[in-house]
Amino acid sequence: MRKTTTYSHEGIKQESGAQYMTVFFIRPAGSNPMAYWFIHLANNYRANDVMKKIHWKYGNNFSHMLSPSSFFGYDANRDIAVTGQHDLLLDEHHFDDATDDRVRGELSELLPKQVYEVERQPFLGLMSGLTNYTMADEFRVKQALDIAVATGDLLAVGKDGKTRRRKGTSIKSSDILIAPPQRPIFFVPQLKKSSSEN
Repeated sequence: MRKTTTYSHEGIKQESGAQYMTVFFIRPAGSNPMAYWFIHLANNYRANDVMKKIHWKYGNNFSHMLSPSSFFGYDANRDIAVTGQHDLLLDEHHFDDATDDRVRGELSELLPKQVYEVERQPFLGLMSGLTNYTMADEFRVKQALDIAVATGDLLAVGKDGKTRRRKGTSIKSSDILIAPPQRPIFFVPQLKKSSSEN
């Protein structure tokens, strides 16, 4: 079932020709077991980012039923504004502070490593490649880069090549992310063994 759902998810995106897609499910209030998908397709990165901001502002459930970090859900039966009760189920990630911390924490480890692999890339390029695979919006990605940029483990430079950001949340869409020559030991790629060492 998981593979079939993933193929459907990718197939919809490919057939539509859209660059960006947000998929989430809606489960109406009450005992009706029916749920349905809502798929937001866009060729504009900003439209996708706005949709994620809406999820963070109003959404209450997140599930890993499709590609990791790309399937969003709303269940009115778990919406405290509808039911008046806090959800006690722990099997889904909610758009709450705990999930926010987790997403930013995981991205703060993942993203600098991705930049180190290519050494130099536009911030918008990083976001474009990431956006279909994470529930994080652009602001949360910038927050995830705060420590790496503040410590100099990652450089964020303005398009003029001179302006250097001091924290991730200061990054502009047009900025370039650069892996500095002096890398922390945990970002140094392991050298491949030569055939004579095998």
